[in-house]
Amino acid sequence: MNFKLTRNEKRIIITLMAINSFAFFVNHFRLSPSFTIGDYPNSDKIFLFTDAKESEMLNDNGHSIGYDLYDTRSSDYFWPFTEFIEKERPSFTNVQDYYLKTRYRGILPDYDKSEFILYTILIFAFVSVRKIW
Repeated sequence: MNFKLTRNEKRIIITLMAINSFAFFVNHFRLSPSFTIGDYPNSDKIFLFTDAKESEMLNDNGHSIGYDLYDTRSSDYFWPFTEFIEKERPSFTNVQDYYLKTRYRGILPDYDKSEFILYTILIFAFVSVRKIW
């Protein structure tokens, strides 16, 4: 059996591991540019990579203040099966014409060590299985 990797296989592994590492890095260290669309109070927030640095969720009625949202929320969801857009729900405290805020959570929300480990195993398993077969 020849387990030597071809140039293309090496490139694929390096590219996929770079993407995998980048996704984990920006979530773990909470690095993501964000910007606001609209004028206050009718403004929505957009995150480029992740909203891990946000201090509270839109629909928790103040229950998430003081907690680390990244650690709380990332264990409940598995990327890419996560919520990418978070919308504020109307409640009885909202007055008429109250603006319901929306947050685009980025392209890599809730990406933590469980995703990093699984996708690393999948990347190397794909190449290994092809070599064995």
